Amino acid sequence: MAYNEMFKATEIFPRTWQITYAFADFGGYPKMNPVFCYLLDGDEYALVIDTMYGYGNLRAFCETLTDKPMKVVNTHFHGDHIGGNYHFDVAYIHWRDLPYFYGKNNPMPGPGFPKTQEAIFERAKSHALPEYADKLDINDFKAPEPMEVYTIEDGDIFDLGDRQIEVIWVGGHSPGCIALLDRKNRCAFTGDCCNSNTLCSGANALPVEEYLENLLHFWTFRDEIDITYGGHQVLPPRVIEEGIELCGRILAGTDDKVEAESFGRKTIYGAARVPGKLEMVGGKVFNIAYDPKRLHKEPKRPQKI
Repeated sequence: MAYNEMFKATEIFPRTWQITYAFADFGGYPKMNPVFCYLLDGDEYALVIDTMYGYGNLRAFCETLTDKPMKVVNTHFHGDHIGGNYHFDVAYIHWRDLPYFYGKNNPMPGPGFPKTQEAIFERAKSHALPEYADKLDINDFKAPEPMEVYTIEDGDIFDLGDRQIEVIWVGGHSPGCIALLDRKNRCAFTGDCCNSNTLCSGANALPVEEYLENLLHFWTFRDEIDITYGGHQVLPPRVIEEGIELCGRILAGTDDKVEAESFGRKTIYGAARVPGKLEMVGGKVFNIAYDPKRLHKEPKRPQKI
């Protein structure tokens, strides 16, 4: 399949694209949410923020938009954000997520995510619109394999030449979740760090109290952000403030405590939804799934080796 059939790009700012799959029908909530990655073309190099599921050759598609060398930065280690890394030469990820990227307990590409070329190809076909299902080419799919990965941390800068992109640590959904601040365009690329379905109930998520501290850090940048571009949603920056408010309610025991199931696990959502939609009752856009047994920060312990 031609790359312009598999992917589609929307220029959201000059030389800045939101990319998603053109061939797929993800259904939307409560089925499979849309998934996005981003290409920022700079004077020195282009920055690819996340790589989605690994359906097709994302690198080849990006090369139709820029002739600059490319670097990948992952907002976190989950399979719908790093699945396409393996078409690129190098990636950057927060150091707290690196053990999950490579470690034996790594759920990459995650529970229910395929781990072979054939399995990725078959899963893509299951998501394809009928008119595209027979056009997919297995040679455009690549299984996860060892690759060169460098670590980043809060405050690091990707200097693209004409603009600088700052790393903001917002650990919660994963230990090393980050947002990327583009001051030139007054936006933040947020991955899954805060949205209408912020999943913090998994085994590798941080406790609510620690996540709240990181949201408060993120909120210090509020005067520089007019919009947030996430891995599944585009939301106003008030999502950060609403996250702070709801996490505070959870810790105080005054949240809505909605019982639900997420990826086969029982969980609690802090806010009640409008039935069948991502929006919350009352019009707010933030929600969080959390484990009521993991509300508070745990004391630091020596690493056992």
